[in-house]
Amino acid sequence: MVNKTTLTLPKAPAGPWPKLNDPDTKFDAAGVYDVKLRLDPENEAHAALMVKLNELEAQSLASKKDELIKAGKEGIAKKLTSQSPISAEEDESGEETGMFLIKAKMKASGVSKKTGKAWTRKPIIYDRKGKKLASPPNIGAGSELKLNVMLMDYFIAKDKVCGVSIYLEAVQLITLVSFGSRSASEYGFGEEDGDDIEDGTVGSDEGSDEFAGDADADDDDM
Repeated sequence: MVNKTTLTLPKAPAGPWPKLNDPDTKFDAAGVYDVKLRLDPENEAHAALMVKLNELEAQSLASKKDELIKAGKEGIAKKLTSQSPISAEEDESGEETGMFLIKAKMKASGVSKKTGKAWTRKPIIYDRKGKKLASPPNIGAGSELKLNVMLMDYFIAKDKVCGVSIYLEAVQLITLVSFGSRSASEYGFGEEDGDDIEDGTVGSDEGSDEFAGDADADDDDM
């Protein structure tokens, strides 16, 4: 049985719609922070993690079956199934991409059963050097992350299903892709022969006065 196991996951890119800066309240008014990691089975560290998660799922199933049998609930034990924490990634057409996803989550608020007091929390986010970020930037899909997580068994009696949940503890931000950012390849751009241009001030008007009068002409075409 897994009970509670703390684990630092290997670095991996964030999947679609990470909620690390602000909690998602669409399906839970208490708010939930969550992030999916994209695992590449060709990556040795990712493959090892997938093996470990599958082993923990099998342990959870075996332990829960033993527990039910000892409690005289053989009928439930026979029907018990497990749910993998790993899912195959699919593209917009529903075709599998060859990558896999795991999801880590953290509840943003609640009420303590012991004290009756309300509590709130959010993920602790560090930069690549291990420095805690007081005001983290908006973390979007494609950002490379390392997660520290808590693995815990769960059992849903009405569905006769068990498995391993992944709860988010902390995040290390290795590389950042902000919300709305897109790579050159996503626009259909690749490397071309031409001038090596240094990055400067975007939107500079220097040398462009002759076109200034036409700046508003194309607004309706955007």
